[in-house]
Amino acid sequence: MASMSRTIERNKKRRKVAVAYARFSSNNQREESIDAQLRAIREYCERENIELIAEFTDEAVSGKTDDREDFQNMVNQLLRGHIQADYVLVHKFNRFARNKFDSALYKKKLNDVDIKVVSVTQKIDDTPEGELLEGFLETIDQYYSANLAVEVRKGLRENALKGKHAGGQVLFGYSLDDEGYYVPNENAKIVKRMFEEFAAGVPKTDICERLNAEGYRNQRGKKFNTRTLYDLLRNEKYIGNYVYTIDKKETIRLDGIIKDHPIDKELWNTVQRLCREASEEAQARQRTEKRYYHLTGKAFCTCCGEHICGAGSKRSGGHNGKKDGKLNYYYKCVGKVKHKNGCKNPSINKDWFESKVLKAVTDIVMDENQVKQIAQVAYEEILSMRDEPVISTAQLKKELAQIFKKQEKLTDLYLDGDMSKEMLDEKNGELTRRKFQIEEELEKRRNVLEAEDIQPKDIENFIVQFIEDVKEDCGSMDEEFMRIMFNVFVKRADVSEEEVVVHIHTQFSRMDRGDNVCFGGVIHRLSPVDLVRTIPRKKHIHGKNI
Repeated sequence: MASMSRTIERNKKRRKVAVAYARFSSNNQREESIDAQLRAIREYCERENIELIAEFTDEAVSGKTDDREDFQNMVNQLLRGHIQADYVLVHKFNRFARNKFDSALYKKKLNDVDIKVVSVTQKIDDTPEGELLEGFLETIDQYYSANLAVEVRKGLRENALKGKHAGGQVLFGYSLDDEGYYVPNENAKIVKRMFEEFAAGVPKTDICERLNAEGYRNQRGKKFNTRTLYDLLRNEKYIGNYVYTIDKKETIRLDGIIKDHPIDKELWNTVQRLCREASEEAQARQRTEKRYYHLTGKAFCTCCGEHICGAGSKRSGGHNGKKDGKLNYYYKCVGKVKHKNGCKNPSINKDWFESKVLKAVTDIVMDENQVKQIAQVAYEEILSMRDEPVISTAQLKKELAQIFKKQEKLTDLYLDGDMSKEMLDEKNGELTRRKFQIEEELEKRRNVLEAEDIQPKDIENFIVQFIEDVKEDCGSMDEEFMRIMFNVFVKRADVSEEEVVVHIHTQFSRMDRGDNVCFGGVIHRLSPVDLVRTIPRKKHIHGKNI
């Protein structure tokens, strides 16, 4: 009895454990800062002898949604038992959620694993009256959030109706006076210079390079680029017109309300005409020069293991050293360009790359001797499959039946609440992939057994006929021909600094065109033959493909 009393006493004295959650909204209302919220929670833990083991924070995120990164991270860790705690401590209940439904839902989930959400400033007990008060506070918080959004939108609309600044960054070349109206600042002369240079035919890239070299930055504090420059050249505030879009149905427009604007009407009209002409020319060029990167998804960098994808173009040198020549298109390593992983693999010219890979493929599938070799290998594979396989057909059928039963059981577990949707999808996906493998193997065996006697010449004739059909449908070297040849025959292309290694997968009867091999009235799938071809890369001078 004495031992049991000591155990009970120790349990009574066990120190409670908690995690803290703090959030700060991006709206323009007064909010306690993250530091102030966490300071209040820490002081509460000291007073109440609670051990604070983790802190979660979301900054500039609204509480009206549960799509909050650290909030979801906290809830998932608590529900999965990765963190053991008695409480989730918040400064106020509206920091946990402003949406009443989300608040009730997540409190219920946490309560089911014996975790309680506690506000360190809003004292509420566990009585029915306390629960009623908590629900009332949540309703007030939701009303406050919804009403605040309405008031903010109303205030912005009123500002716009008066021609005042209505939120966001102030346009480059302007400042705001004490009442919020636009007035030109010292950068207005730079705006005028931008318009004059563009009207004089100076390329946008040159305008941006000069601005950046002189230390100017756009309204967001970043360097100028052609996209932001184009947006500035199209902004009507520079000719005194105020335009503010509230939603799809309402746009406020006040012509001439901004005084002392830097651009006159004649210069504005010239620039707009040039912008329209440039846009129309670009669209026409895109229609006629649209490029397809057929090896995207099949090309890989051997230096870092990332994909090699189509990555835009560069204009070659034209007259007098200016970049006014033709556009050259390239494949680039995703790790180098996007992830900045330090990969040294240089970009590779699209036309050179694709033409070399296409030649490697056509040299194999259009060469008479190669076709005979492929047909012989495929024939021998068919003969070997007639023998009893390592795994019997009966065993495969049994495994297939077991997969169906497992998928039914998984569905029952999910419906009973014993399995999460994520776990269901993961397990079901694994079973489905295995099911497809078994069904494919069973069909292949059935076709092998049912097909009449096949000779190498039959396979050879099929391959030749397939290539002839593709050439007839597409022409010898156009985009569609290249797409089909790559999709059917190229398994992958490994690109290093010195060479391109093309893995050619000659599986004629599984192409996306839907063609199948038919021998003796039975649809048959030929087994693939894998071949490898190595292509030396072009020399590089000053880091460029030549």
